[in-house]
Amino acid sequence: MIKIGRIPFLNLLPIFYYLEKYCSERYSFLSGVPSEVNDYLRKGVLDISPSSSIEYLRDPESYRIIPGHSISSTGPVKSIYLFTKKPLKEIAGEVVLHTYKSETATALLKIICERFYCMGCKYKESRLPLKEGLDITSGYLLIGDEAMIEFKNNQLYHVYDLGEIWYKETGLPFVFALWITRKDLTDETIMHLREDLNGAKSWASEHYEEIAKASRLSDILGENYIVQYWRSLSYELDDKHMKGLELFKRYLLESGLIG
Repeated sequence: MIKIGRIPFLNLLPIFYYLEKYCSERYSFLSGVPSEVNDYLRKGVLDISPSSSIEYLRDPESYRIIPGHSISSTGPVKSIYLFTKKPLKEIAGEVVLHTYKSETATALLKIICERFYCMGCKYKESRLPLKEGLDITSGYLLIGDEAMIEFKNNQLYHVYDLGEIWYKETGLPFVFALWITRKDLTDETIMHLREDLNGAKSWASEHYEEIAKASRLSDILGENYIVQYWRSLSYELDDKHMKGLELFKRYLLESGLIG
């Protein structure tokens, strides 16, 4: 049975809702936040996962991309937010916390602050809740469901959407995650995986309302908000997405964030 990494964030719920409903006899699922799933795939615990784009860019020789599939945004991503106590450019030189959950978002934060805005910040990983973190520092990067809930409830802080800043500065989509497999998977297995992901993407886009009702966040965020969130994301991987990915790779290399 093929082992798939399952990231329990709202952005991937439409895909996994379908896979678990209609394809469960072919796959087993191992849950973890993006950084954990990256590690499982790297160590061979998983066969395939929607992994952070930086994981692939760091070692492309070890993986194969499932064509046509990603988690991307062209403009606001609405789930990767930098919360600050002051306007962004006023925290230059200060400490910024970032979640341990995502390597890609952390790298994007550093590119935005250092390459785009030349801020000279210091970065520190954290597991603190937002308020506790911002009691001791000037900024805090959160991702996923936690970021969405804090954004909805926020009345205290300045908030910056990293997908929106990237698009404003580059004019290109940002690819946060790719569906990647280990190199040793057969072409036939990858073909079947791609067919199931195609089915998931197509079916989910017509059943967002049903899926939103099943979400554990429906009472917190509201079903309509969740549906609009999914519709604002891109699950594609076309030429423009690849150009955005290549530019991210170039910035990572030039910044020394990958070797």
